[in-house]
Amino acid sequence: MINDTTLITYTAQGASEEILVNILIFDLNNQPVKALVNNENRISGINSEVWDGSVDMTGGFGDNNGDGIADEGVYRFEIKIKNGSSPYRVG
Repeated sequence: MINDTTLITYTAQGASEEILVNILIFDLNNQPVKALVNNENRISGINSEVWDGSVDMTGGFGDNNGDGIADEGVYRFEIKIKNGSSPYRVG
């Protein structure tokens, strides 16, 4: 169970004011546990997102006790950014 929140800060740079962002949280088995940001517009520049430890599927990957909160452990995140017609860049 995650006791605190995690702040993810990133810089999204592009020619337009708004940039399409995806942020996924994965467990160490490379299974997705949370879509923190799902195809949402963010402003060009510095952005921050907060993960409160919640998971998308109660009892699914990362939530073995079924309480809707990620189990204790190490998690990684993946950021994908799309600016206009350019492809996603993984950061």
